[in-house]
Amino acid sequence: KELTEHKIIFEVGLTERLIEIVKNRKSYVDTTKELLNSSLNNFASLFDGLDLKGYNPKANLEMYTQKLNTIHNEFMASHKIFDEKSKKVLDKDVNFTEAKTLREEAQKEDVTLKNKEEEAKSYLSDIKKKESFEFILHMKEKLNQISKMCEQQYEQADKGYSEVKTSIDRIANLNDENSIADVLKEANDKNEQVQNLTHYTYKNEAQNVLRHMAKSANFIGINLVTGIQPTELSSQASESTTPELKFESEGEMKLEILTLSGNTTKLDYYKNMKDAYQSVLSIFKYSHGIDEKQRESQKITESANGSYLNNKEINEFKGRLNNVKSKQTAISNKIDNATTLLHNLNKIKTDDKNYDTILEKDASEELKRRRDSFNQEMKNTVDGLKLKEIQEKFN
Repeated sequence: KELTEHKIIFEVGLTERLIEIVKNRKSYVDTTKELLNSSLNNFASLFDGLDLKGYNPKANLEMYTQKLNTIHNEFMASHKIFDEKSKKVLDKDVNFTEAKTLREEAQKEDVTLKNKEEEAKSYLSDIKKKESFEFILHMKEKLNQISKMCEQQYEQADKGYSEVKTSIDRIANLNDENSIADVLKEANDKNEQVQNLTHYTYKNEAQNVLRHMAKSANFIGINLVTGIQPTELSSQASESTTPELKFESEGEMKLEILTLSGNTTKLDYYKNMKDAYQSVLSIFKYSHGIDEKQRESQKITESANGSYLNNKEINEFKGRLNNVKSKQTAISNKIDNATTLLHNLNKIKTDDKNYDTILEKDASEELKRRRDSFNQEMKNTVDGLKLKEIQEKFN
Protein backbone atom coordinates (compact mmCIF):
# COMPACT_ATOMS: atom_id res chain seq x y z
CA LYS A 1 0.00 0.00 0.00
CA GLU A 2 2.81 2.40 0.86
CA LEU A 3 4.46 1.62 -2.49
CA THR A 4 1.22 2.29 -4.30
CA GLU A 5 0.85 5.61 -2.53
CA HIS A 6 4.37 6.58 -3.58
CA LYS A 7 3.54 5.62 -7.16
CA ILE A 8 0.45 7.83 -7.03
CA ILE A 9 2.54 10.67 -5.58
CA PHE A 10 5.00 10.19 -8.44
CA GLU A 11 2.20 10.42 -11.02
CA VAL A 12 0.86 13.50 -9.30
CA GLY A 13 4.32 15.05 -9.36
CA LEU A 14 4.68 14.35 -13.08
CA THR A 15 1.25 15.77 -13.72
CA GLU A 16 1.96 18.92 -11.72
CA ARG A 17 5.14 19.39 -13.73
CA LEU A 18 3.12 18.96 -16.94
CA ILE A 19 0.56 21.47 -15.69
CA GLU A 20 3.34 24.04 -15.18
CA ILE A 21 4.74 23.39 -18.66
CA VAL A 22 1.31 23.64 -20.27
CA LYS A 23 0.61 26.82 -18.34
CA ASN A 24 3.67 28.41 -19.96
CA ARG A 25 2.62 27.09 -23.35
CA LYS A 26 -0.83 28.61 -22.96
CA SER A 27 0.65 31.90 -21.78
CA TYR A 28 2.66 32.12 -25.02
CA VAL A 29 -0.19 31.06 -27.33
CA ASP A 30 -2.55 33.53 -25.65
CA THR A 31 -0.20 36.38 -26.56
CA THR A 32 0.45 35.42 -30.20
CA LYS A 33 -1.90 38.07 -31.60
CA GLU A 34 -0.23 40.73 -29.48
CA LEU A 35 3.16 39.43 -30.61
CA LEU A 36 1.98 39.59 -34.23
CA ASN A 37 0.85 43.21 -33.92
CA SER A 38 4.03 44.17 -32.09
CA SER A 39 6.20 42.43 -34.68
CA LEU A 40 4.49 44.08 -37.65
CA ASN A 41 4.54 47.48 -35.93
CA ASN A 42 8.25 47.14 -35.25
CA PHE A 43 8.86 46.05 -38.83
CA ALA A 44 6.84 48.96 -40.23
CA SER A 45 8.67 51.43 -37.96
CA LEU A 46 11.94 50.48 -39.65
CA PHE A 47 10.79 52.28 -42.77
CA ASP A 48 9.67 55.61 -41.35
CA GLY A 49 10.47 58.29 -43.91
CA LEU A 50 10.82 55.83 -46.78
CA ASP A 51 8.49 55.86 -49.77
CA LEU A 52 7.45 52.20 -49.90
CA LYS A 53 5.96 52.57 -53.40
CA GLY A 54 2.86 50.51 -52.73
CA TYR A 55 4.34 48.03 -50.28
CA ASN A 56 2.31 47.73 -47.06
CA PRO A 57 3.85 45.66 -44.23
CA LYS A 58 0.43 45.33 -42.58
CA ALA A 59 -1.49 44.33 -45.70
CA ASN A 60 -1.72 40.68 -44.61
CA LEU A 61 -2.47 41.38 -40.95
CA GLU A 62 -6.02 40.03 -41.17
CA MET A 63 -4.88 36.81 -42.83
CA TYR A 64 -2.15 36.32 -40.24
CA THR A 65 -4.61 36.98 -37.42
CA GLN A 66 -7.08 34.43 -38.76
CA LYS A 67 -4.38 31.77 -38.93
CA LEU A 68 -3.27 32.50 -35.38
CA ASN A 69 -6.89 32.34 -34.23
CA THR A 70 -7.14 28.88 -35.79
CA ILE A 71 -3.96 27.75 -34.03
CA HIS A 72 -5.21 29.23 -30.77
CA ASN A 73 -8.60 27.50 -31.06
CA GLU A 74 -6.96 24.16 -31.78
CA PHE A 75 -4.61 24.70 -28.86
CA MET A 76 -7.51 25.50 -26.52
CA ALA A 77 -9.46 22.43 -27.64
CA SER A 78 -6.52 20.22 -26.72
CA HIS A 79 -5.88 22.26 -23.59
CA LYS A 80 -9.43 21.56 -22.40
CA ILE A 81 -8.81 17.82 -22.63
CA PHE A 82 -5.45 18.20 -20.89
CA ASP A 83 -7.06 20.22 -18.12
CA GLU A 84 -9.72 17.59 -17.53
CA LYS A 85 -7.21 14.73 -17.45
CA SER A 86 -4.70 16.50 -15.22
CA LYS A 87 -7.33 17.54 -12.68
CA LYS A 88 -8.50 13.94 -12.34
CA VAL A 89 -4.94 12.83 -11.61
CA LEU A 90 -4.88 15.28 -8.71
CA ASP A 91 -8.18 13.91 -7.35
CA LYS A 92 -7.58 12.26 -3.95
CA ASP A 93 -9.88 9.36 -4.79
CA VAL A 94 -7.96 8.31 -7.91
CA ASN A 95 -6.04 5.03 -7.75
CA PHE A 96 -2.60 4.45 -9.20
CA THR A 97 -3.79 2.78 -12.40
CA GLU A 98 -6.23 5.58 -13.14
CA ALA A 99 -3.66 8.21 -12.22
CA LYS A 100 -1.06 6.65 -14.51
CA THR A 101 -3.52 6.34 -17.40
CA LEU A 102 -4.81 9.88 -16.97
CA ARG A 103 -1.27 11.27 -16.69
CA GLU A 104 -0.26 9.47 -19.90
CA GLU A 105 -3.34 10.80 -21.69
CA ALA A 106 -2.60 14.29 -20.40
CA GLN A 107 1.00 13.92 -21.56
CA LYS A 108 -0.21 13.01 -25.05
CA GLU A 109 -2.28 16.17 -25.08
CA ASP A 110 0.81 18.07 -24.04
CA VAL A 111 2.52 16.77 -27.16
CA THR A 112 -0.34 18.26 -29.18
CA LEU A 113 -0.11 21.48 -27.20
CA LYS A 114 3.64 21.61 -27.75
CA ASN A 115 3.13 21.14 -31.50
CA LYS A 116 0.60 23.95 -31.56
CA GLU A 117 2.94 26.19 -29.60
CA GLU A 118 5.75 25.42 -32.05
CA GLU A 119 3.38 26.02 -34.94
CA ALA A 120 2.52 29.44 -33.54
CA LYS A 121 6.23 30.25 -33.07
CA SER A 122 7.08 29.05 -36.56
CA TYR A 123 4.19 30.99 -38.02
CA LEU A 124 5.27 34.22 -36.33
CA SER A 125 8.83 33.59 -37.49
CA ASP A 126 7.58 32.92 -41.02
CA ILE A 127 5.63 36.17 -40.97
CA LYS A 128 8.79 38.12 -40.18
CA LYS A 129 10.69 36.32 -42.93
CA LYS A 130 7.89 36.63 -45.45
CA GLU A 131 7.46 40.34 -44.90
CA SER A 132 11.21 40.82 -45.13
CA PHE A 133 11.28 38.72 -48.32
CA GLU A 134 8.43 40.79 -49.77
CA PHE A 135 10.09 44.06 -48.84
CA ILE A 136 13.50 43.07 -50.20
CA LEU A 137 12.06 41.97 -53.54
CA HIS A 138 9.89 45.09 -53.76
CA MET A 139 12.85 47.38 -53.04
CA LYS A 140 15.12 45.42 -55.38
CA GLU A 141 12.68 46.05 -58.23
CA LYS A 142 12.43 49.70 -57.20
CA LEU A 143 16.22 50.08 -57.25
CA ASN A 144 16.34 48.43 -60.64
CA GLN A 145 13.90 51.04 -61.94
CA ILE A 146 15.95 53.86 -60.40
CA SER A 147 19.09 52.43 -62.00
CA LYS A 148 17.41 52.45 -65.42
CA MET A 149 16.27 56.05 -64.95
CA CYS A 150 19.75 57.08 -63.84
CA GLU A 151 21.22 55.31 -66.87
CA GLN A 152 18.88 57.30 -69.12
CA GLN A 153 20.01 60.49 -67.39
CA TYR A 154 23.63 59.54 -68.02
CA GLU A 155 22.89 58.88 -71.70
CA GLN A 156 21.26 62.31 -71.93
CA ALA A 157 24.28 63.90 -70.25
CA ASP A 158 26.68 62.08 -72.57
CA LYS A 159 24.66 63.03 -75.65
CA GLY A 160 24.31 66.62 -74.46
CA TYR A 161 28.05 66.91 -73.81
CA SER A 162 28.81 65.54 -77.29
CA GLU A 163 26.43 68.08 -78.85
CA VAL A 164 28.03 70.92 -76.89
CA LYS A 165 31.49 69.82 -78.00
CA THR A 166 30.39 69.46 -81.63
CA SER A 167 28.89 72.95 -81.63
CA ILE A 168 32.00 74.48 -80.12
CA ASP A 169 34.26 72.64 -82.58
CA ARG A 170 32.22 74.18 -85.43
CA ILE A 171 33.10 77.66 -84.23
CA ALA A 172 36.74 77.16 -85.25
CA ASN A 173 35.66 77.01 -88.91
CA LEU A 174 33.48 80.14 -88.77
CA ASN A 175 34.58 83.71 -89.54
CA ASP A 176 31.31 85.60 -89.38
CA GLU A 177 30.71 86.97 -85.90
CA ASN A 178 26.94 86.56 -86.12
CA SER A 179 27.26 82.92 -87.12
CA ILE A 180 29.67 82.33 -84.26
CA ALA A 181 27.24 83.98 -81.83
CA ASP A 182 24.39 81.76 -83.06
CA VAL A 183 26.41 78.55 -82.70
CA LEU A 184 27.67 79.64 -79.29
CA LYS A 185 24.10 80.30 -78.13
CA GLU A 186 23.20 76.81 -79.31
CA ALA A 187 26.10 75.37 -77.30
CA ASN A 188 25.08 77.37 -74.21
CA ASP A 189 21.48 76.16 -74.47
CA LYS A 190 22.59 72.54 -74.73
CA ASN A 191 25.00 72.97 -71.84
CA GLU A 192 22.16 74.38 -69.74
CA GLN A 193 20.16 71.23 -70.47
CA VAL A 194 23.10 69.11 -69.33
CA GLN A 195 23.48 71.13 -66.12
CA ASN A 196 19.77 70.81 -65.35
CA LEU A 197 19.89 67.02 -65.20
CA THR A 198 18.97 66.12 -61.60
CA HIS A 199 20.55 62.84 -60.55
CA TYR A 200 21.49 63.43 -56.92
CA THR A 201 17.97 62.50 -55.85
CA TYR A 202 18.44 59.08 -57.45
CA LYS A 203 21.71 58.50 -55.62
CA ASN A 204 20.33 59.66 -52.28
CA GLU A 205 17.19 57.60 -52.69
CA ALA A 206 19.18 54.50 -53.64
CA GLN A 207 21.41 54.75 -50.58
CA ASN A 208 18.37 55.33 -48.38
CA VAL A 209 16.58 52.27 -49.78
CA LEU A 210 19.66 50.08 -49.31
CA ARG A 211 20.00 51.27 -45.73
CA HIS A 212 16.41 50.23 -45.02
CA MET A 213 16.99 46.90 -46.74
CA ALA A 214 19.85 46.31 -44.32
CA LYS A 215 17.44 47.04 -41.45
CA SER A 216 15.02 44.51 -42.90
CA ALA A 217 17.82 41.94 -43.00
CA ASN A 218 18.74 42.66 -39.39
CA PHE A 219 15.08 42.17 -38.46
CA ILE A 220 15.39 38.46 -39.31
CA GLY A 221 18.92 38.04 -38.00
CA ILE A 222 20.98 38.70 -41.14
CA ASN A 223 23.88 41.12 -40.83
CA LEU A 224 25.88 42.77 -43.59
CA VAL A 225 29.66 42.89 -43.61
CA THR A 226 29.99 45.24 -46.60
CA GLY A 227 29.82 48.93 -45.73
CA ILE A 228 26.88 50.81 -47.23
CA GLN A 229 27.58 54.39 -46.15
CA PRO A 230 27.56 56.94 -49.02
CA THR A 231 31.35 57.37 -48.99
CA GLU A 232 31.83 53.60 -48.98
CA LEU A 233 29.38 53.13 -51.84
CA SER A 234 31.15 55.86 -53.85
CA SER A 235 34.47 54.12 -53.33
CA GLN A 236 33.05 50.70 -54.19
CA ALA A 237 31.32 52.04 -57.31
CA SER A 238 34.60 53.50 -58.61
CA GLU A 239 36.41 50.15 -58.50
CA SER A 240 37.15 48.54 -61.87
CA THR A 241 35.42 45.35 -60.72
CA THR A 242 32.41 46.01 -58.53
CA PRO A 243 32.54 44.07 -55.26
CA GLU A 244 29.84 41.69 -54.06
CA LEU A 245 27.66 42.28 -51.04
CA LYS A 246 28.94 40.22 -48.12
CA PHE A 247 27.06 38.82 -45.12
CA GLU A 248 28.30 37.50 -41.79
CA SER A 249 26.78 34.18 -42.84
CA GLU A 250 24.42 32.93 -45.52
CA GLY A 251 22.34 30.37 -43.69
CA GLU A 252 19.37 28.80 -45.44
CA MET A 253 16.30 31.02 -45.45
CA LYS A 254 13.04 29.10 -45.77
CA LEU A 255 9.47 29.23 -44.55
CA GLU A 256 8.16 26.44 -42.31
CA ILE A 257 4.42 27.04 -42.64
CA LEU A 258 3.68 30.02 -44.85
CA THR A 259 3.77 29.74 -48.60
CA LEU A 260 4.66 32.53 -51.00
CA SER A 261 2.28 33.25 -53.80
CA GLY A 262 3.33 34.72 -57.10
CA ASN A 263 7.02 35.46 -57.59
CA THR A 264 9.01 32.56 -56.11
CA THR A 265 12.24 34.57 -56.38
CA LYS A 266 11.24 36.12 -53.06
CA LEU A 267 12.96 33.12 -51.46
CA ASP A 268 16.26 34.04 -53.16
CA TYR A 269 16.85 36.38 -50.29
CA TYR A 270 20.63 36.74 -50.50
CA LYS A 271 20.58 37.00 -54.29
CA ASN A 272 17.91 39.70 -54.17
CA MET A 273 19.99 41.65 -51.66
CA LYS A 274 23.10 41.28 -53.82
CA ASP A 275 21.24 42.32 -56.96
CA ALA A 276 19.85 45.37 -55.15
CA TYR A 277 23.36 46.28 -54.01
CA GLN A 278 24.66 46.06 -57.59
CA SER A 279 21.84 48.35 -58.73
CA VAL A 280 22.89 50.88 -56.09
CA LEU A 281 26.51 50.75 -57.28
CA SER A 282 25.30 51.26 -60.87
CA ILE A 283 23.32 54.29 -59.75
CA PHE A 284 26.40 55.73 -58.05
CA LYS A 285 28.49 55.04 -61.19
CA TYR A 286 25.98 56.74 -63.46
CA SER A 287 25.74 59.64 -61.04
CA HIS A 288 29.51 60.08 -61.02
CA GLY A 289 29.50 59.89 -64.82
CA ILE A 290 26.83 62.59 -65.04
CA ASP A 291 28.91 64.78 -62.71
CA GLU A 292 31.90 64.37 -65.00
CA LYS A 293 29.92 65.17 -68.15
CA GLN A 294 28.45 68.25 -66.49
CA ARG A 295 31.90 69.46 -65.42
CA GLU A 296 33.40 68.92 -68.87
CA SER A 297 30.44 70.52 -70.63
CA GLN A 298 30.61 73.56 -68.34
CA LYS A 299 34.37 73.81 -68.77
CA ILE A 300 34.42 73.85 -72.58
CA THR A 301 31.39 76.14 -72.72
CA GLU A 302 32.99 78.70 -70.40
CA SER A 303 36.21 78.49 -72.43
CA ALA A 304 34.31 79.09 -75.68
CA ASN A 305 32.40 82.00 -74.16
CA GLY A 306 35.66 83.53 -72.95
CA SER A 307 37.30 83.16 -76.36
CA TYR A 308 34.28 84.64 -78.09
CA LEU A 309 34.26 87.69 -75.81
CA ASN A 310 38.01 88.17 -76.29
CA ASN A 311 37.69 87.96 -80.07
CA LYS A 312 34.72 90.30 -80.00
CA GLU A 313 36.70 92.86 -78.00
CA ILE A 314 39.65 92.48 -80.39
CA ASN A 315 37.39 93.01 -83.40
CA GLU A 316 35.81 96.05 -81.76
CA PHE A 317 39.30 97.43 -81.06
CA LYS A 318 40.31 96.80 -84.68
CA GLY A 319 37.20 98.67 -85.78
CA ARG A 320 38.05 101.61 -83.56
CA LEU A 321 41.67 101.49 -84.78
CA ASN A 322 40.58 101.56 -88.41
CA ASN A 323 38.30 104.49 -87.62
CA VAL A 324 41.21 106.32 -86.01
CA LYS A 325 43.39 105.56 -89.02
CA SER A 326 40.69 106.94 -91.32
CA LYS A 327 40.51 110.10 -89.25
CA GLN A 328 44.32 110.24 -89.24
CA THR A 329 44.35 110.18 -93.02
CA ALA A 330 41.76 112.94 -93.20
CA ILE A 331 43.65 115.10 -90.71
CA SER A 332 46.92 114.42 -92.50
CA ASN A 333 45.34 115.55 -95.75
CA LYS A 334 44.13 118.73 -94.09
CA ILE A 335 47.64 119.39 -92.76
CA ASP A 336 49.05 118.83 -96.23
CA ASN A 337 46.50 121.25 -97.66
CA ALA A 338 47.33 123.80 -94.98
CA THR A 339 51.03 123.45 -95.71
CA THR A 340 50.43 123.95 -99.41
CA LEU A 341 48.21 126.92 -98.75
CA LEU A 342 50.81 128.45 -96.45
CA HIS A 343 53.47 127.90 -99.05
CA ASN A 344 51.35 129.63 -101.66
CA LEU A 345 50.55 132.48 -99.31
CA ASN A 346 54.24 133.01 -98.60
CA LYS A 347 54.81 133.45 -102.33
CA ILE A 348 52.45 136.38 -102.43
CA LYS A 349 54.37 139.69 -102.42
CA THR A 350 52.63 142.88 -101.55
CA ASP A 351 53.77 146.37 -102.36
CA ASP A 352 52.10 148.88 -100.16
CA LYS A 353 54.29 151.80 -101.04
CA ASN A 354 51.78 153.33 -103.43
CA TYR A 355 48.68 152.75 -101.19
CA ASP A 356 48.74 156.36 -100.15
CA THR A 357 48.61 157.65 -103.69
CA ILE A 358 46.13 155.09 -105.00
CA LEU A 359 43.70 154.96 -102.05
CA GLU A 360 42.21 157.56 -99.87
CA LYS A 361 43.85 157.98 -96.53
CA ASP A 362 41.21 156.14 -94.47
CA ALA A 363 41.06 153.19 -96.88
CA SER A 364 44.82 153.00 -97.00
CA GLU A 365 45.13 152.87 -93.23
CA GLU A 366 42.37 150.20 -92.99
CA LEU A 367 44.17 148.04 -95.55
CA LYS A 368 47.46 148.35 -93.68
CA ARG A 369 45.74 147.45 -90.44
CA ARG A 370 44.28 144.28 -91.97
CA ARG A 371 47.63 143.38 -93.51
CA ASP A 372 49.42 143.70 -90.20
CA SER A 373 46.67 141.72 -88.43
CA PHE A 374 46.86 138.90 -90.99
CA ASN A 375 50.64 138.69 -90.74
CA GLN A 376 50.51 138.66 -86.94
CA GLU A 377 47.79 135.94 -86.93
CA MET A 378 49.87 133.73 -89.19
CA LYS A 379 52.90 134.27 -87.01
CA ASN A 380 50.98 133.44 -83.80
CA THR A 381 49.23 130.30 -85.08
CA VAL A 382 51.33 128.27 -87.41
CA ASP A 383 54.22 128.39 -89.70
CA GLY A 384 55.74 125.89 -92.07
CA LEU A 385 58.09 124.39 -89.49
CA LYS A 386 55.29 123.89 -87.00
CA LEU A 387 53.12 122.19 -89.61
CA LYS A 388 55.97 119.88 -90.47
CA GLU A 389 56.49 119.07 -86.79
CA ILE A 390 52.77 118.29 -86.33
CA GLN A 391 52.82 116.10 -89.41
CA GLU A 392 55.78 114.08 -88.10
CA LYS A 393 54.28 113.65 -84.64
CA PHE A 394 50.91 112.64 -86.04
CA ASN A 395 52.44 110.03 -88.29
